[in-house]
Amino acid sequence: EMAARQRAETAGTALKASETKSRTLFESTPVAILLLDRHGAVLEANPAAGALFEKAPDALKGTAVSDLVGAQGAEKLLSPYLDTNGHVSYLVLKKRDESEVYLEPALTHVTSEGGTGVVQVLLQDVTEEQQRQAGLRAYAVQMLRAQEDERQRIAQELHDETIQALVLLCRRLDAVEVTNEPLPPSAVRELQEARRSAEEVVAGLRG
Repeated sequence: EMAARQRAETAGTALKASETKSRTLFESTPVAILLLDRHGAVLEANPAAGALFEKAPDALKGTAVSDLVGAQGAEKLLSPYLDTNGHVSYLVLKKRDESEVYLEPALTHVTSEGGTGVVQVLLQDVTEEQQRQAGLRAYAVQMLRAQEDERQRIAQELHDETIQALVLLCRRLDAVEVTNEPLPPSAVRELQEARRSAEEVVAGLRG
């Protein structure tokens, strides 16, 4: 009986230590955490969540999550059709100063002390990453536009200069071939071959 009591006391001490550690992590983590009931009301919020939503953590209790992240955001968080990792797409939160914060939520379904199912929502601020990605996309668009402009410039130069010069060359070859002075058959063949070669180059450049 004494051994059983000691085991129970040891287990109780370990449980309290675990709860204290969890509470410390909950309070000190820089990631915003919300505990929601099945209707989407906030049961508890950590200080990081209070800073994110610009309210005291206690003031968030009882608040509908739709009032915090909008109706569409709440629908994503409370939807039963989540993937196995509990991830949903990014949420966009508009702050009082009209700036936008991109949040990557991760959901975990847990059971409270009273046996009621609750949803733990971790909201990771990924605004800087989103801005970096947006910058990379903008850079890629600018590069493609610059490349297309360069292609257009080269095409115009080929058309206005190189192709026109080759067309003029073809006309001069024609003029030599029809000159009043008779040419040897071999020379005529060479002229005709030269003209065909020039035409092929023109066709290739146009292509």
